[in-house]
Amino acid sequence: MVAGLEVEASGLDAAWVRVRDSADLTSGGVLVSRQGFSAFVAGALAGEVRPVERQGLALVEVGDLAERSRWLVTTYESWMAFLVRAQRGDFDEFALPRRM
Repeated sequence: MVAGLEVEASGLDAAWVRVRDSADLTSGGVLVSRQGFSAFVAGALAGEVRPVERQGLALVEVGDLAERSRWLVTTYESWMAFLVRAQRGDFDEFALPRRM
């Protein structure tokens, strides 16, 4: 398995997705609504969402569920790879359709 950010549909409800870094085997990831994920990807591609550095790791606020952690722990390499994949549209299936 290649390390990096992964997005998958949540088994809890179709309106939610889970984002995690595959290199962090101890993390269950961050739960985020599809609407929140859509805004997250748009903000990331616009440069408005950026990681915060903590002791060599990159923390990204992605979740929108107040009762759970909103922060995803990753690396800058994984973050940059995520941006490339998001630009290609690799995560479009998890976002809400864009309105024209």
